[in-house]
Amino acid sequence: MEEDQVREAKLLWVVDWKAKPRDLTIRLRNRIPLLVPQRNTEFKELCVSSNCGLYYGDEYEAEACLVYLIRNKEIASVLGRNGYQSRALQTG
Repeated sequence: MEEDQVREAKLLWVVDWKAKPRDLTIRLRNRIPLLVPQRNTEFKELCVSSNCGLYYGDEYEAEACLVYLIRNKEIASVLGRNGYQSRALQTG
């Protein structure tokens, strides 16, 4: 996905629990909140430590998180800004 396409995204829903941190860099740089699988402990820790997104354990939790982020655009925006300011961007 090209960076100009990423700018149009409202959130990044990671479904592959084996995804790598480098896969998130362009999204964090564009202030996109994250929704990540709990099984990916590195992504979960990033969401918790940087307050840049939510994590889910199963499809029901993922659906609830999606609904929450869609209905709460201001909160999603804050999460995206937090990701932009995170140490993960500065180090990765």
